[in-house]
Amino acid sequence: MIYAIGFPNFQGITSIETDLPVLNKGDVVVINVRNRFLFKTGSTPTSYSLKAILPTLSQKEALRQFLWNGGTIITPLIEPCKPVMTTVLKEEL
Repeated sequence: MIYAIGFPNFQGITSIETDLPVLNKGDVVVINVRNRFLFKTGSTPTSYSLKAILPTLSQKEALRQFLWNGGTIITPLIEPCKPVMTTVLKEEL
C-alpha cells in the first residue's frame, strides 16, 4: 500500500492527515516536505489558519518504527529542477 503525507488525494494512494494506519514492511510512505503545513480555510477565501504541521509528532514516532522495521519512506527533493549530488549506499539501490 502507498500512503502519502502532505499530498492531495491521488488514485491508488491513501492521503494521511492524522494518525498513520498500521504500516507493514512492504508499504511505502511518501512525505511532501515542500508542503509541510496543512491549512484550513476560514470564513473568507483569503483567510487561512494553520491546521497541522506534517508529519505530526505521533506520525514521526510511527515513521521511526516503520523505518526500524524495514519500511520505505520517500521524500521528494525540495527543488526538483535543481541538480544535486547525494551519496547512495549499494543496499539502497
